[in-house]
Amino acid sequence: MTRRQVAVRAIVAAPVAGALCSLGFLLVLSGVGAATADPSSEPVGWLGLVVIWLVAGAPIGIVAGVALGVLPVVVSVAAWPALEQRFGTARGIEVVVLMVGGIGFLETLFVAWAFDVGVLVAVGWALGAAVVSALTLRWPMRRALRATRPY
Repeated sequence: MTRRQVAVRAIVAAPVAGALCSLGFLLVLSGVGAATADPSSEPVGWLGLVVIWLVAGAPIGIVAGVALGVLPVVVSVAAWPALEQRFGTARGIEVVVLMVGGIGFLETLFVAWAFDVGVLVAVGWALGAAVVSALTLRWPMRRALRATRPY
């Protein structure tokens, strides 16, 4: 894979991961809110959650994904030629995915601490965001690898 192919996939994966993370955040908040809500309050429902996510959550998540995705994209694109040369394309993809997950974990951990949450909560949110961002990048990278391989 070329550096440009890696860059395009990483640039596309960053806002998608942000949108998916915002959906997860909204689902967790909804579940916690439903568990701790007053019995007389009316639940939002799945359709309401999807509308809230499409109107507010996804745009905020996309912006957050772009903002927090700059560093992982730059690092993965800069490191790609050396990783591909050293490990090969298939293992290089896995190393890039691990790097993006690690950077995403650290970035999200600092963002979570900025909101004065406890350590356990911050690590939980950061771990979830790191897994989503890593898998969101891994999927198109592996698809590209499969597309270039003969049957």
